Amino acid sequence: MPEKPNSSLFMRLGPSRQLALLLGASHLGAIPCVFASDLPLFIQGVVGLGIVLAGFRCIALHGTRRSLRAIVLLSWDRGGQWRMLQRDGRVLDARLAQGAYAHPRLLVLPFRCHSGRRLCVLIAPDTIEADGLRRLRVRLRCQRQEDA
Repeated sequence: MPEKPNSSLFMRLGPSRQLALLLGASHLGAIPCVFASDLPLFIQGVVGLGIVLAGFRCIALHGTRRSLRAIVLLSWDRGGQWRMLQRDGRVLDARLAQGAYAHPRLLVLPFRCHSGRRLCVLIAPDTIEADGLRRLRVRLRCQRQEDA
């Protein structure tokens, strides 16, 4: 997906050790809560297994970006159109949905694809270059002010 001349942001997303550790710790932290509940032992085991599998999926999708559905390239043009490239080579056209979250340690971007599919991209500081992250945050802030 080459960068277009009217595209002001083009970002390559890499793996994030910080995000992988955060996702792993949050999923592992949920397991003692399940076993402390009054659910039958069989149900506790099934829910615990579901949490572990969901943790592996989240880490592969957002932390290590090894999942085939992981977003590895983002492009945002001046018209507000986003293009995303998945690891398996599929290109998705989308619009940024309401609810984007910007924190110094984490950026959460919810998208609505033209196909109707919804997806979320998590970006930690070690996911992209510092300059790209700074430009993305500034542009999100400017767009939020324009919408208000």
